[in-house]
Amino acid sequence: MGVGFASGEEMLQYYVSYGWWGIAGAAVNLLVMLAGAGSHLNQQFGLPLWTGSAIRVVLVLLMTDALLLSIQDVYDADLPTLALIDKINPVLGVIASAGTYLMIFGTSLGVVFSLGKGLAAPRPSWGRLVFIAVTLVEFGLSLLPFTELVNKVFPVIGWLGVLFVAVLLITWLVIARTGIAEEGLRRDRIHALLLYRLDPIRRWTPRHANALIQAVDESNLRAMQLGDVMSADLYQEAERTSGISVPPEE
Repeated sequence: MGVGFASGEEMLQYYVSYGWWGIAGAAVNLLVMLAGAGSHLNQQFGLPLWTGSAIRVVLVLLMTDALLLSIQDVYDADLPTLALIDKINPVLGVIASAGTYLMIFGTSLGVVFSLGKGLAAPRPSWGRLVFIAVTLVEFGLSLLPFTELVNKVFPVIGWLGVLFVAVLLITWLVIARTGIAEEGLRRDRIHALLLYRLDPIRRWTPRHANALIQAVDESNLRAMQLGDVMSADLYQEAERTSGISVPPEE
């Protein structure tokens, strides 16, 4: 029902590591959780988008209130929610433990698969060895105390996230914007040449045809895709500016 923290302990560690910035990030994360809950129920059961979000809000409020009312019993637990369920009913605690284990297993399986596939991309024949190595490393890390692992891993992951965002932002500002500007000018040139080609009054020469072919070849889209993107606006502008009537199939 959306993307979120695995436990209250993770949430507390997130706040401790990043302070007010962590709270702001958690607020954004909450919006993602609510949107994800509504989206999943809408796709799977056809329910309105607000239904999943409302259910998510109610469940989070109930869990938070229960943890606050029982803080003296679960404050030192690695998984406070699981400890609370175990105190309510030991049988429910066993069921919740199994569910938590399966949830962690499912998450780690996807992470190991994607990480192993990425690491083995240069040498696909090493895929099995890479998967085994990544699995052993993950198993070794799982033997460390949960709280200690979270205290060390969360800050590192957070700063890596900040670094990746900075790299993407700088790349976009320095490289991508230049490419986008060049592609914009290129499409304007293609647009102008096509308008010139559609005008029966003007003379279309091999020089114009070569310029059009060169611009299309240099574009980041194929000729068919460019036609789909530009055709409707092109015909409308041709009819508006020059009174040219072009059948859509042309």
